[in-house]
Amino acid sequence: MSVQGGIVESAQLRFARDLRDLYNRAGQGAQRLSEATGVSKSTIEGWLPNAQTMEVKTLPREEAQFLLVIDTMLKAAGYSGRERVTVRARLQRGRKEAREEREKEIAAARLLERRAAETAGARDPTPHTDPVDSPGSDDDASPAGVSLDAREPEAWRWWVSRVIVPIAAAMSLSIGAATCVHIVINRPHAPSETTGTDNLTIPVGRDPRGLAIDPALHRLYVTARVDGAMSVIDTDTHKVIKKGIPVGPNPISVTVDPATHLLYVANDASTDTPAQISVIDGDNLTDVIAVAAHHIAVDPNKPGIIYTANKADNTVSVIEVGGGKHRVLHDIQVGAGPDFVLADPTNPQILYAANQDAHTVSVIDLTALTETATIQVGKEPRSLAFEEPHTLYSGNWDHTVTIIDTSTRATASILAGASPSSMVIDPDTHILYTANWGSMNISVVDTRKRRLIEPAFPTGGSPTNIAIDLGTHTLYTANWDTNSVTIIDTSK
Repeated sequence: MSVQGGIVESAQLRFARDLRDLYNRAGQGAQRLSEATGVSKSTIEGWLPNAQTMEVKTLPREEAQFLLVIDTMLKAAGYSGRERVTVRARLQRGRKEAREEREKEIAAARLLERRAAETAGARDPTPHTDPVDSPGSDDDASPAGVSLDAREPEAWRWWVSRVIVPIAAAMSLSIGAATCVHIVINRPHAPSETTGTDNLTIPVGRDPRGLAIDPALHRLYVTARVDGAMSVIDTDTHKVIKKGIPVGPNPISVTVDPATHLLYVANDASTDTPAQISVIDGDNLTDVIAVAAHHIAVDPNKPGIIYTANKADNTVSVIEVGGGKHRVLHDIQVGAGPDFVLADPTNPQILYAANQDAHTVSVIDLTALTETATIQVGKEPRSLAFEEPHTLYSGNWDHTVTIIDTSTRATASILAGASPSSMVIDPDTHILYTANWGSMNISVVDTRKRRLIEPAFPTGGSPTNIAIDLGTHTLYTANWDTNSVTIIDTSK
């Protein structure tokens, strides 16, 4: 709630105005938005405020679904770059504040009904059941059908918006600017449905992109694209112990070999140097490989073998490394724009490549050194993760995760956050984490039930990469827009 020119303006009204402004600017209409996103027309129409009254029938419940529609409208409206990020973030925050405000209205209604029931009970000794505390009641339920996701009766809405909310605001303003009146609903969840965390943010170099953990050395490596340098964080103390280590120009990803502790850094092309791979041993650059890689994977089954996703020429390279030397063994043609590569940990003869521009995942036979199959996934796949015995996940820029059964190649899809840029899986908890560049958070996916667990973990601005320490169940994200690393202890 805010005060504009002495008039109390609710969070719901601000959100409604921002959403209506974007909708009008996009000029798409609910039907076209539905066709573009897969979200039903009736759902979208329920979100849209009345053009005259700004009344919102339904406040969006699913954040990922809402942001999918918002992203489509932003594109249609012609927003780009940081402006798009700013508008998306404002609407994301507005949705949250509007829902919280409506929860307070519902809480106030429950309180009033309880008081009325108690008064009536004093006159009528007939036992009654408390609608808030009774077993099996819906935590979004409220008197007279008031709901976060359904239209309340007009009489009740008038009472809340014209009486309760202004009184609460007046009380807040009269007490002082630093004091607020809060009515809070505690929303209990089963233990498996909670995501409690302790968060820490550490500043690093400019435009951090690459992120990799060496679990044996308890080290986290972060490469900063603008600086052409790497920082090292102690994962026990979460302190930066080294910074400014040269790793070549424009580093966009880093991969650690847990057996040799060597680092492989993919360097994008600059005005002075071509794209290349820098091999780092400790603080020293020991080798440069003339391959224009976008991402690098170490083969867990074959020591001294790495694979590279070469986005510029639509190939995957097989490279033999070691002793400060290297040899490119083979280049394998795959789909357009390979952005990520992953070796199958259960089958030493299979490699997967996420093809961003082809919207596919390539299945590569490492014996025949050829692509043997392609699997259609969501739009612009950016990352892959594998869960034994035979499930592959593709994180797609259209806010989805494609689930692939590698034994049958059957697929399914679930919504994640906005524009997932990177993924990791915790095999002990069967949880998939996606770092969402657009919504600036981490989605939590229960892989056994194949659904999101709310709430998402907040991160710094525009997380580009994510890593997990499987020993401590700690997550790390490299945040491009805020030049930081977010650390999240998921065991709390």
